[in-house]
Amino acid sequence: MNIVFCLLILSIVIYLFIKETSLFVRLIYIYHYIFFYFNYKLNLIAKQDSYIFFERAKESSDIIALLKPGNSFMSFLIYPLTSININFFTLSFLFSTISLIGFVIFFRELKFKSLQSIFFASLLIIPSLHFWSSGLSKEALVVFFMALIFSQMKKIKPVFIWLVISLVFLLFIRPYLSLIILMSLLLTFYLFSKKTRLYKIKLALFSLVFFICSLPILKTFLKIETISIKAITNVFAKINSYSLDHGNSSIPIETTNYLERMNMVLFRPLFLDAKSSLVYYIISFENLFFLITTILFLYLLFRKKTYLNQISFFLLSTSLLIILFLSLYMYNLGLASRMKVMFIPYLALGIYLSQKKQFFYEKEAN
Repeated sequence: MNIVFCLLILSIVIYLFIKETSLFVRLIYIYHYIFFYFNYKLNLIAKQDSYIFFERAKESSDIIALLKPGNSFMSFLIYPLTSININFFTLSFLFSTISLIGFVIFFRELKFKSLQSIFFASLLIIPSLHFWSSGLSKEALVVFFMALIFSQMKKIKPVFIWLVISLVFLLFIRPYLSLIILMSLLLTFYLFSKKTRLYKIKLALFSLVFFICSLPILKTFLKIETISIKAITNVFAKINSYSLDHGNSSIPIETTNYLERMNMVLFRPLFLDAKSSLVYYIISFENLFFLITTILFLYLLFRKKTYLNQISFFLLSTSLLIILFLSLYMYNLGLASRMKVMFIPYLALGIYLSQKKQFFYEKEAN
């Protein structure tokens, strides 16, 4: 069964690879699967999150019990496949392919016509971005569904059901991410859309209903009984307590201020944090590149050489909101690297598209 399933996935990948017209995007296929191999080998040895998802699904006898936000939801998704003895390698290959499709959606938007555009677009090929999303992980689905939302935002008439499906999946994977994207969608729509007032009211009502329906999921995710300032404060206290004695790169929340945590989200580890760790040195080079990119973008923004349209505004505002949220609780350098998957693709593409004076919507199919 595993061989058949792998061959099926491989045949789909080969078909898409052959159909692809861009040589650069074809190279991304190879690049992404190199990181799939390393991700799979590491998870097989360390038996951390990805392998825990797999083991939990295998050992469970009740799929409904797994239908909870966060890590449990990953086991819920793969339960039907583990029940027919699909193994860890095959599932990792499947999820790596799902994230690859997301990256392909992003990369197809790029046109390397200037050194500046190449520089900004290069953020999408940083190694850690592909490593964290190239296996049985929440990051793989985050990349795919964020790409799906972006692909709909490009259209004059987005397919509403795809936006809803993406938001619902993200709600179960990372509830706060779903709500941030919804907020950004709503803000972008009201600032840029020329729809009627009645249509805007309907969208606002949908957003309100979605938010209300998400509250029980958010409560389960945060492991609290009620949504209140006290309950949320207790969550942060637990995170701080956890950060005191877990992980070699943990930095207790109580010893940092908000700006320090934002710096951690964006630019750390950065060489001095590496402590002879080869992985952290590699990530440090990534963060140095990201720092230079940020400085260049701020320079262009200051010189008024950027152009915000509906798409670039949505991408940049979503990225900013995610960064601001993550900076509330970031306590671990390794986690900071992993969480970049949620905003680097949108940020890179948002910066890239903000350099174009006009963004033409994708033509509707006849």
